[in-house]
Amino acid sequence: MFYHTVLFQFRDDVSPEEIDDAIDHLNGLKAIPAVREIAVGPNAMEVVDGWTHGMTIVFDSLTSMREEFGDHPLHRAVLRDQLPLFRRYMAMDPDTGRSEVR
Repeated sequence: MFYHTVLFQFRDDVSPEEIDDAIDHLNGLKAIPAVREIAVGPNAMEVVDGWTHGMTIVFDSLTSMREEFGDHPLHRAVLRDQLPLFRRYMAMDPDTGRSEVR
């Protein structure tokens, strides 16, 4: 299994409706066949360093993320349409020792 985690913070001028819409779009990434599981939403704990929202996506492998997800039209649309709403974001892909390349 391979885990792709993104922390993000929306710009101050983004409305609650736009945030809900962005989260819906991010959840829509589950339509990509390589996505095994996805969790998207506001930080349930105390906000640390301004990170108010996050997303974790589970893939079978690093290769499936790179080859089947990275250039998928739904992923490209999220990068094009949702990223501009973020004040900042950070991706983290922990190596669990189980992220074999297939």
